Amino acid sequence: MCVEAGKPIKDARGEVSRLVDSSRLAAEESVRMTGEVMNLEISPRARGYRGMFKRVPIGPCSFISPFNFPLNLAAHKVAPALAVGCSFVLKPASRTPIGALIIGEVLAETDLPKGAFSILPCHRDGADLFTTDERLKLLSFTGSPAVGWQLKATAAESSSATCHRGGSTTCRMAESRTAGSAAKASVSR
Repeated sequence: MCVEAGKPIKDARGEVSRLVDSSRLAAEESVRMTGEVMNLEISPRARGYRGMFKRVPIGPCSFISPFNFPLNLAAHKVAPALAVGCSFVLKPASRTPIGALIIGEVLAETDLPKGAFSILPCHRDGADLFTTDERLKLLSFTGSPAVGWQLKATAAESSSATCHRGGSTTCRMAESRTAGSAAKASVSR
């Protein structure tokens, strides 16, 4: 990271530490990804009613990570996906792919099933399939708002999209929303 991204060694060490923390936290949470039985007795008519839910993986995910925190922000996508059983393809920033490739090398040494992940460095103009492939059920992008909204607009109809601007919170946009109405609704809450 120091050579590739020009990051000071202290910051690089901190980012590696965050990657480890994110991975550990996701691993710990993976055993709690179960379901629940809820009491639905809200009135005499609903006496004895129970509701059940079970969490299930959304399916294959597409992750696009930024250049400024190449390990940490990739880990924020990869670790939770693996924890809940989602396969993924990761497109690291074209300026800083080495960290993501190292993550891939580490994952290749595990017992993950063949095809559980792919790390695919490429330039933005060669990355259309990350957003348009119908097999990918979630697109997660961290970067500029302009690119995020463009990716959301071109995302496959079968996928959900999350866009994250570093330092801001993720906002999942309903199909019926326009960019303006989604922004207004998320700011007003």
